[in-house]
Amino acid sequence: MAFIDIFNYKKYFKKSSDATVARVGHVNAAYDALQPRFTVDTVTQTVGSTTQVTINSTAGRITTFSTISGVPAPFRVINSEVTSTSIILLTVQPDFSDAAKELLVRPYDIIDGSFYIAVDLVGGVGTTNAAVSINFLVINP
Repeated sequence: MAFIDIFNYKKYFKKSSDATVARVGHVNAAYDALQPRFTVDTVTQTVGSTTQVTINSTAGRITTFSTISGVPAPFRVINSEVTSTSIILLTVQPDFSDAAKELLVRPYDIIDGSFYIAVDLVGGVGTTNAAVSINFLVINP
């Protein structure tokens, strides 16, 4: 791997789209490095945005049933990989047409076999344009 001058990133980018390519490349490199250590799975809520889902993997993506409104929408995730001492990391896959809206997701009530995800629209006003994808990672110390 070549040396990257971390103090002068500008010399690597000739046009604005290069930054996106570099950012995605770094994420893909991290995923490739971690992927053998984690089982990745996906699930979609089938009834409503507060319906529990079952996904028994250490990493994955949960897609909500529908759009998220200003009303908090917590739901339970059944996962056999989770213990009461697990660390749950969550990120929201952005919908770039919703740039003005911010979503907060946080895990709570982590117990053996499950945890809850709270989904809140910042400001509590409006609705997202589409269903939301939430990525998770379970780390067991």
